[in-house]
Amino acid sequence: MLVDTICDHTLYMDPGGLNIFEHSTGDAGESLILVKIADWVDDMRAVLQPIELDIKLVAVLI
Repeated sequence: MLVDTICDHTLYMDPGGLNIFEHSTGDAGESLILVKIADWVDDMRAVLQPIELDIKLVAVLI
């Protein structure tokens, strides 16, 4: 179901929630972007809820 929703991405779960990594190509070269797609519902970290995308530049690859 995840592949149907977000395609083939590297998923990363951390204490903040569920993230995917994306590669982007622009004028500055290639970039690695971290996109947070879900937050944990509570401190037990058993259930995730979708959020508005939180996009952060992680690295620029030269």
